[in-house]
Amino acid sequence: MKNKKGIQNQAKSAPGDASSSSEDADLQRFCTKVCYEEISFDSWRAGHSHLDLRYPLNIKRTCLSESSTRLIKLSRTIQTTENGRKREVRERFECEVCLPENLKDQSVLKYPGLGDRCDEEVGDLLIILQISD
Repeated sequence: MKNKKGIQNQAKSAPGDASSSSEDADLQRFCTKVCYEEISFDSWRAGHSHLDLRYPLNIKRTCLSESSTRLIKLSRTIQTTENGRKREVRERFECEVCLPENLKDQSVLKYPGLGDRCDEEVGDLLIILQISD
């Protein structure tokens, strides 16, 4: 990573400078390695709700046997439309998460209706378990 002075000095160098051509070659090599997948917004949206609230819950494996519940504190966004004007507030709330036996890392617990809200639409609370040793 370059510092601020290094970037400023680079900007002052002439376009035909040898360092700029080597950087162009490095950039070209990097770009040939990059692959991307095109996905339409509609197909992305089919698998994702913008109102779902995702919450990562870190748990040590040794703590799983101590208690089968966890109390988490979080907040959600509530949007309402009144007389054509949108209003957005943050609501803090607590949720007791029940941890079933035989949990695996990256398991997802779904709590319907506890996600963000927009008028009549309500998302789900998705607890993503991250279990460490």
